[in-house]
Amino acid sequence: PAVNVMMAWGCAVGVRSMVLGQGVPFDNLMVQALYGAMVINLVLAIFNMIPIPPLDGSRVVTVFLPAAARRLWFQLERYGLFIVMAGVYFGLFDGVLNRSLTFFLTLFFN
Repeated sequence: PAVNVMMAWGCAVGVRSMVLGQGVPFDNLMVQALYGAMVINLVLAIFNMIPIPPLDGSRVVTVFLPAAARRLWFQLERYGLFIVMAGVYFGLFDGVLNRSLTFFLTLFFN
């Protein structure tokens, strides 16, 4: 996730320098490509930090769990992929992704 955030930040720097520094219109193909790459990398970073076992966010959660709870958490890993697929299908992550993406876009462009 850190690499995705750094790549998104690099794309944001490119967009800002082109639009604000050089006066390139926002509908320019290169600006749109950089903006799209930035959004994709942010969504990947945010999605990967959701604390469901196959994702990296679950590794962060295990650090804070006691040993007994950690064993139960690792047993959940067998079903984690199905949980993630169901969450994506039913839109359970939309709110988290939208709010987090808005936060990062505000952070990068203000």
